[in-house]
Amino acid sequence: MRLPYDYQAYIIPGYDAHGSEYLADPDKRIWYMTGFNGTGGVAIVTSDQVISSNSRAAIWVEKRFELLAKQQVDCNWDIHVLDDNDYLSPWQWLLREYDLDSQELLSGELRGAGLENGARVGFDPLLMPYGYWYELQQTDRLEPRSVSLQETPLVDSSLTVEERKTNLVDRVRIELAGREGVVNQDGSDPGRDPLDQFNPYGLTYPGREIYVQDKELYAGYDWQDKIYRRRQTSLGNPILYFKNLRELMDEKDVDLLILTRLDEIAWLLNLRGEDIPYNPLFISFAIVGTQYINLYLYDASRRLDTERYSDLREHLELDSSRCSSYTSFPTTCLRARDLSAFTDDLSTVSFSKKVWFSNSSNYFVYKTITERPDVNNDRSKYIMEPSPVLLMKAVKNDVEVEAMNQAFIADSVTAIEVAAWMDDLLQNMVDPKEGDDRSLTEWLVAQKTETFRESHSSYQYPSYETIAAVGYHSADYYYHPIEDDRFAIPTGKMFLYDMGGQYREGTTTLARTFFFAKEWYEENENRYEFDRTYDPARPTEFQQEVYTRIVLGLIDLSMAKFHTNVYGRDLDAIARQYLWDVGLDYFHPTGYGVGQYLTAHEGPVFIHSGFSVDEQPFNRSMFVSAGPGFYYRNPDNDRESDFGARVSNVLYAKPVTRRPYDYLNEDLSDDVQFLEFETVTFVPFEPRLITFEYFTRKQLDWYNDYNAQIREKMSGVLSGTALKWMKRRTRFQKYKWEFKGGASTISMTTTAFIVSLVSFITSVLLL
Repeated sequence: MRLPYDYQAYIIPGYDAHGSEYLADPDKRIWYMTGFNGTGGVAIVTSDQVISSNSRAAIWVEKRFELLAKQQVDCNWDIHVLDDNDYLSPWQWLLREYDLDSQELLSGELRGAGLENGARVGFDPLLMPYGYWYELQQTDRLEPRSVSLQETPLVDSSLTVEERKTNLVDRVRIELAGREGVVNQDGSDPGRDPLDQFNPYGLTYPGREIYVQDKELYAGYDWQDKIYRRRQTSLGNPILYFKNLRELMDEKDVDLLILTRLDEIAWLLNLRGEDIPYNPLFISFAIVGTQYINLYLYDASRRLDTERYSDLREHLELDSSRCSSYTSFPTTCLRARDLSAFTDDLSTVSFSKKVWFSNSSNYFVYKTITERPDVNNDRSKYIMEPSPVLLMKAVKNDVEVEAMNQAFIADSVTAIEVAAWMDDLLQNMVDPKEGDDRSLTEWLVAQKTETFRESHSSYQYPSYETIAAVGYHSADYYYHPIEDDRFAIPTGKMFLYDMGGQYREGTTTLARTFFFAKEWYEENENRYEFDRTYDPARPTEFQQEVYTRIVLGLIDLSMAKFHTNVYGRDLDAIARQYLWDVGLDYFHPTGYGVGQYLTAHEGPVFIHSGFSVDEQPFNRSMFVSAGPGFYYRNPDNDRESDFGARVSNVLYAKPVTRRPYDYLNEDLSDDVQFLEFETVTFVPFEPRLITFEYFTRKQLDWYNDYNAQIREKMSGVLSGTALKWMKRRTRFQKYKWEFKGGASTISMTTTAFIVSLVSFITSVLLL
């Protein structure tokens, strides 16, 4: 690739200017260049002038997307895995030699890009996360050679209008598409300069209607209360857990706050939109001062039109008489500006104390703030740490909690209805072991999920693409069904079902693994036995053991007690411990925070072993997903034996009820509480895949109690085959083994049986 500006390499981050996980079409630059449609990652393209390298381009993805990248990215790209010692990091690759001798290769040296010392490496500052830039700077100091990082200007006025867009991926697309590309997706004229920095390569953001998230039904507080007004404590949560935004700013002596995350802005202002796939968000920035709030919107004039969107303007008080004068601003007055004004205002808005911006911001925000004349890289003039809105948003008030619980019930109903529908089809199928690609395929399961969900009036759309994967497809973490494949679902195979929804009440996510078989049972549910089947297909012992260990990890995590200084990484090992006992593991995070009709992966809590720049410890009233799994690929490439298993619930963190020794903790800070989880997902596990002899009595008690909760919650909202299916899979499991067992021990059942047999034989011989 021939690069302008004398660049020898160009960095393409897999993010937009807001650090979003899911991207609008104009921001899918890695997808456009490589075909990879997973999330995150980074790609680097080298210039044709780099003679020493015959590897012109490389892409880095998370471990969970490695297989997907190998399926989607062609041979013109080298595929690497982030945070994996078997690969160079993107920044090491930029700085290492390409030409290595045989001895160096034998010793484990890895080839780099082969750039010359001091090579110019370009990047778009709006898209480069500050963390990436910092890592590259640190790596540059450690390597024997160096590169010269060059941020491209947002707009290059020296170029013609056709070339003015300086993001090189956007310029490539413009060049390939020609002027035909400079239209909206529906073919209409954009009506504005299609090449400004927020409207790349002629594709516009959806720019659909922005709407209000009702306070009484969903939000719990007015947006003005969140920013300034004294909150009302009638909603239950103590004052400690809801200081308004300006109070939090005052505590740090801050009078200017920069917000770049889309979900933070949407939550703060009780607004939702549809600019981002799977997430009800709208393209925006915000600046909060002591006497004003600036909201920067994509296509602001149209989306805030006085006649068409009077309700939205009223909600934001844009036409309020008390806000008509900008000379004496009341503290909650908001002014809306076009998105393009943000880059200029960032360097000119006034402050007298400190500026606060998130350490997850893009490099442009960091550089613009720190290089302002009134800051001049003085660390006493700015704070770079997680946004205060991040924690405010994650700690749900009582209205949000109640609303989200309704959403979890609704999606639990959907999951049970889908599973029961599948089971009913298989029971009545002529040849269930082969399946039927006309009535039951992976694609049809995903479509049926949407059909059942649409019965809920508040349902909007999925929170991510549904995973419906049977057999060896389930071993692919990111597998999604394709309509044309018509991949039938038979009995006797592992079936992984991972789905999430966006309801006005909240965002949902859940996963289950089922193993369907032709069953015999009597209508009397108490006499139902899973092993009385006339379908010879059964799970293997390995499949049962893996699934059981996954379920036990989830059970132990669900029973955990911990305090408010604990991070998700401190709990991650609980979910993995039973897999670790036998040398197994999974490569994805165990869980994420869950938003209130926002995103399925919400900070600042994550249950994983790594570190995130904006991660914070647990607090009360947070929702978090918990989804351990395992994915087996046969080393001999026998695909038919490949399988994957995952189970995921959403957990709600709440204070532990008072215990006998709490008086010994009276010297703890008021900010420290002991917490426990409450499970808010109500879908049965797959009993056919569970080896109950692995369970301790405590774990079995939890399992039976969970099944009882499912019956209690679901019996009133299910009917017909779905109700029967649920009841058959939530029957009480007796504790039949007299030992303190568990998955961490050698099979105590086998040991007990042998001991009993030896005792019996001995007694007979002595007769």
